[in-house]
Amino acid sequence: MTQRLIAVVGVSGVGKSTFLKAAGEFLTFKHLTAGSLIGKAGAEKYEHDSLRLQDIDENQELLVRGFARAKKTAGSLIILDAHTVIHGAAGLEVIGPRVFAALKPDAIAHVEADPAEILANRMGDQTRERPLLSIEDLADQQALSRAAAMEIAYTLSIPFKIFTHRELSDFCSFASASA
Repeated sequence: MTQRLIAVVGVSGVGKSTFLKAAGEFLTFKHLTAGSLIGKAGAEKYEHDSLRLQDIDENQELLVRGFARAKKTAGSLIILDAHTVIHGAAGLEVIGPRVFAALKPDAIAHVEADPAEILANRMGDQTRERPLLSIEDLADQQALSRAAAMEIAYTLSIPFKIFTHRELSDFCSFASASA
């Protein structure tokens, strides 16, 4: 069985998990989140949202280790819900191609939304602890996330595409074609 990995990235609060839950109605895949993989690989002592305040390089090593374990029991299509930009203790930190090269994705999808929507999502989600950012800051963070994802795709010579929540059908076609 050939496994394929689609990395689905975007800023925190854009609705990647909601988007992927909807995609699950049309596609069969194993949904893995970077935060849960990091936690299972050795950062169990940290709350999910406090992971971004820990050593980013160490967390990315844990992500790669956690993914290696998780993919052993996954089916033919794996979707990794991850980030290319993390708002860490030192501000915005970019996750570069090196980490994604170790994960070996077959394609990258960047989920985007209007920054005002992202702000509303973040403010409405009382289960998460995320930095309160302005609409302008969220627009800048989304642009940086997109640029980082594009650089990763270019460096790894894999397909890259941007999706909004209204493009679920297009995403399913992209994931199916890439997988």
